[in-house]
Amino acid sequence: MLRYFHGGKTAADAQSLICEECGEDIVSLSTCEVWYNRFKSDKSDGCEDVSNHKIKIDELKTLLEKDPYLSQRKLAQQLGVTHSSVWKYLKKIEEEAETQEVDRQVE
Repeated sequence: MLRYFHGGKTAADAQSLICEECGEDIVSLSTCEVWYNRFKSDKSDGCEDVSNHKIKIDELKTLLEKDPYLSQRKLAQQLGVTHSSVWKYLKKIEEEAETQEVDRQVE
């Protein structure tokens, strides 16, 4: 999709071309429009900037300290992100904790 965006195609054109290449109804026009809006808002790679991730991870840690039994979906609602983003943030938190534990053992 990004190549169509950079190639000057509209979201509708991209949707049509992707469906021709990959199969009918593989992607909706609304999905293409969402991604085009992300691309236009200077998130050209489709990702949020790193500092925003750090803020969300910090917010997630705070929420978990208050209530460690919140579901990923509830956390996602409170953070304003998808539940898959919460899963990724949780993995990052876990990796950070493992790294800190290894560093502590080495010292």
